[in-house]
Amino acid sequence: MKTHNLKNLSELKPGETGTVYDIDRSKIDILKKILMMGLLPGVFVRLVRRFPSFLYEVYHTRFVIDRELASHIVIDVDNAVDEMDDEENTRGKRKRWRFGK
Repeated sequence: MKTHNLKNLSELKPGETGTVYDIDRSKIDILKKILMMGLLPGVFVRLVRRFPSFLYEVYHTRFVIDRELASHIVIDVDNAVDEMDDEENTRGKRKRWRFGK
């Protein structure tokens, strides 16, 4: 059975990676903001910077959030290496969406 090394995003150090394990659902307005940025359970995350705001990277896109939002996101740090390898192996093999004909 796999053990999880869970931390809030606000507890990660720059350069640490992991996957989103859970999101605090107690405040619906905060949950909406987090989901709008694409932070869903299972998504690979890398913290780039902690100060003055938390800068993190998801799928080669960078977002900045404050400490309050970062504290509502739970990251599984142990899962990072596997997810990173999977992301690299699937790059270029994703379905491309086409609009129109």
